[in-house]
Amino acid sequence: MNSNGVNFKHRRTIHKLGLKFILIHGPEASGKLTVAKSLQQLTGFNLFHNHVSIDVGNVLFRYGEPAFDELVFAVRLLVFEAAAKENLHGLIFT
Repeated sequence: MNSNGVNFKHRRTIHKLGLKFILIHGPEASGKLTVAKSLQQLTGFNLFHNHVSIDVGNVLFRYGEPAFDELVFAVRLLVFEAAAKENLHGLIFT
């Protein structure tokens, strides 16, 4: 992970899966989800908001703990793999 919390393993995995993918990255509360919803309407891509995976991690662990980070990564990877397997038109991730 870099200092912004971006895990570059995702990029390599998505490339291997052949999924059309849009990543929206920016500071907290900067309107990423608003932009993602607009892109969803324009492209027809599915939207996966990052808070979904964070909420799953928070069920079991404290934010930032190694087990939390591992679970969040695993949930995101599972979603990306499922999207690719089902040949979705594309995926937007905030």
